[in-house]
Amino acid sequence: MREIRVDIVSDTHGLITDELRHELAGADVIVHAGDITSSSDYALLKSIAPVHLCLGNNDYTGQYGPDIKRKMRFSVDGVRFEVAHYRDKLTPAAADVCVFGHTHRPSIERSPEGGQVLRRRRGRTVGDHVNVTALQDGSELLSRPQAVDDEPGAWLINPGSPTLPRTSLGPTMARLWVRDGLVEDPQIIQLPLSEAQASSPWFFMGM
Repeated sequence: MREIRVDIVSDTHGLITDELRHELAGADVIVHAGDITSSSDYALLKSIAPVHLCLGNNDYTGQYGPDIKRKMRFSVDGVRFEVAHYRDKLTPAAADVCVFGHTHRPSIERSPEGGQVLRRRRGRTVGDHVNVTALQDGSELLSRPQAVDDEPGAWLINPGSPTLPRTSLGPTMARLWVRDGLVEDPQIIQLPLSEAQASSPWFFMGM
């Protein structure tokens, strides 16, 4: 069975950089966890791949059509996704992958709840793809994906923001694969700075 590549973004806030567009090329599915704030950006993402979007606190009901809600549920090859802008609106016990945003800080965690066994493939990682675990003091623990056996529990994924990051990692997104009904290799991807970001003093104030 073919692999399905799911690219995950959030908090683009009216700007899809060329760097983000380049990284999204080739995605089979795009998930956006809210605060897209632009109908034209929504149309742009849909021109790349099918998009599952939820509303963020800066998005308005009906702005992207009547079917886009504050919480969205859908399946990809049997894997159950739940997407909401705020983490506390998610119900991991009813999903296999939970996606949220709002903080502009990337993280990948595991929930003790969740309905399937999830798998990370051995040795897939290339380039600037890292795992990020959010620590209680607000700092981040970075690691390259390690070889692990099958594990139960839902993934909790915050892709950070490719536009206005609040982390030393800079602009980020996330990615995973679905293969044979299982999730493989959830990871954070660090994006290059756009020219506008690199030349703007205010951009670095949030990092």
